[in-house]
Amino acid sequence: MYVRPQHEGKPLTFGVSGMLWKDSLIMYDRQTRSLWSHVTGRAVKGPLQGTVLAVYPTSMQTTWAQWRRLHPETLVLSKRGPGGGLEGMTDVYEDYFQSETRLGIFGTKNPDGSLPGKEYVLGVSAGTARSAYPFRHLSVQPLVNDQVGTEPVVVVFAKESATATAFSRRLEGKTLEFRQLRLEGEDLLMTDAQTGSTWRALAGVAVAGRLKGQRLSQVPGTMAFWFAWKQIHRQTAIWKPT
Repeated sequence: MYVRPQHEGKPLTFGVSGMLWKDSLIMYDRQTRSLWSHVTGRAVKGPLQGTVLAVYPTSMQTTWAQWRRLHPETLVLSKRGPGGGLEGMTDVYEDYFQSETRLGIFGTKNPDGSLPGKEYVLGVSAGTARSAYPFRHLSVQPLVNDQVGTEPVVVVFAKESATATAFSRRLEGKTLEFRQLRLEGEDLLMTDAQTGSTWRALAGVAVAGRLKGQRLSQVPGTMAFWFAWKQIHRQTAIWKPT
């Protein structure tokens, strides 16, 4: 999810071009007809070529139930039919997602056998550095204090909803370290070692202790199949549990 930039005093509006780049959707903006990669947020052709969209803060890919727990006041864009149902709506990619061997639209090969092509990863970006956090590894170690390039990050994984997100560990000039990930009620909590404050792990907000009310900055993260992430980010690192 990206912030729509201003062009000649008005925000750009986007549509689907029908084209693909490295098996990924290409958008276009209606104002300049530039083409944009939905994965990188970069304009790849047209008058705005080279422009990069800013990632919208707090966005994540998760279940509706998990999102509602984090953001109970959320409004929903409804695509229901006139009768209130989901008439005529089908998932044309159902067979594709169920197949472990089909990669991409045109039979793409896995560019790196370090992981299965359809292994889900959280791809994290910090400056020019990229790291991939495989869900199979996060299931074993769901709280990760790591560094992507020069950015110290914490990656949190909620196994039940297959939700992964990343935050910067920098706060007020200090670098925090997190531990004690645990589920209390329906809330996933963690504690920082420096002050003992308690944080809502998927929201990055301190709810108790000396840092109560403080918020961690979210680091851009993309949930993707491994082959798709690796196709676009050739120099990515792969995190493994310690």
